Amino acid sequence: MTWTIEASRLAITADTNLLLPLLHDPVPDVRTAAADALATALDHLGPITVALRARLAVEQEPHVRAALVLACAELARGHCEPDTVGWLGTLWPDPDQPADVRVAAALAWLCLTDSPVPDSLRTMVDAFVTNDSAKVLDEVPWFARNYGLLSTVRQLVHGRPFAYPVPPLPKTPSHHPH
Repeated sequence: MTWTIEASRLAITADTNLLLPLLHDPVPDVRTAAADALATALDHLGPITVALRARLAVEQEPHVRAALVLACAELARGHCEPDTVGWLGTLWPDPDQPADVRVAAALAWLCLTDSPVPDSLRTMVDAFVTNDSAKVLDEVPWFARNYGLLSTVRQLVHGRPFAYPVPPLPKTPSHHPH
């Protein structure tokens, strides 16, 4: 199976110029799929990251914004690119950013660092992540692959193991290690 994944990533990399315009497609799900696909590219990190961030600056759909943030993080993880960690570290605490961007940036930041979960991050995520926001952000492929937003938050922010069906988030912030 590894060779098929590698072949698909090579194809995506070769066709980056065909995928980048899809970030501006009128259909939100096409924009989300394009961001998700571009996150797996093996090369062209600079132009892809610039395009993803440029789209984020004008995107109106919450699940697409989250997908764009997570695609930037996935690219950074795959290419050991530390600048994105700093960028994510400025997004999640920024009260001027929409909640979907802040939550996606916080979870991505946690995935890219070895830092313990800051209390301010836990508080922000707990304030914004509800069953309603989960319904919106569960459309993001990254969350779908990780059993949904609520499960991801339970694991990354609260240090709790995966459980299905996903129990509700705690009502009070816990101080479990990351």
